[in-house]
Amino acid sequence: MIDFVKKFRNLTLLPKPVFSPIPVLELFKSIERLMSNQLNNQNISVEIKVSPSSLVAVLDKGMIEQILLNLVSNAINALSAAPNKKIILSASLDDNQRPLIQVIDTGCGIPADIQDKVFIPFFTTRKDGSGVGLSLSRQLARLQGGMLTFTSKESEGAVFTIKL
Repeated sequence: MIDFVKKFRNLTLLPKPVFSPIPVLELFKSIERLMSNQLNNQNISVEIKVSPSSLVAVLDKGMIEQILLNLVSNAINALSAAPNKKIILSASLDDNQRPLIQVIDTGCGIPADIQDKVFIPFFTTRKDGSGVGLSLSRQLARLQGGMLTFTSKESEGAVFTIKL
């Protein structure tokens, strides 16, 4: 019960974002370094694509890092049984010149029958999961004026997109 209360508080007591310009290429390299042990242990390759390479997004650094760490962690889990283990961290500008950040994996994909549940707090399919990561990530994206969405097909991986 205490664990549940802690997780619930983390979802509801979020700080106000503190915005600053963040070079996206540096952000992605930092996430790759932070996750390097898990990536190396599972032989997962990471490809970083940032266009333009000098792309800067005005974000809360801690919040965007938390979102990306959650998404990469989920991608690593989705790749556990995949033959081609790859994560792509991609960033570009959309048609309105606003930053678009994506975490793409070549994993198992999200089954169609649970896709409408993945952002529900405490919903998880993992034995060791809390069901907090995606819900928290979506809230953190919203706090920064953005949104977090995904597309996925079973056996084809998933694409999580942060629109800012």
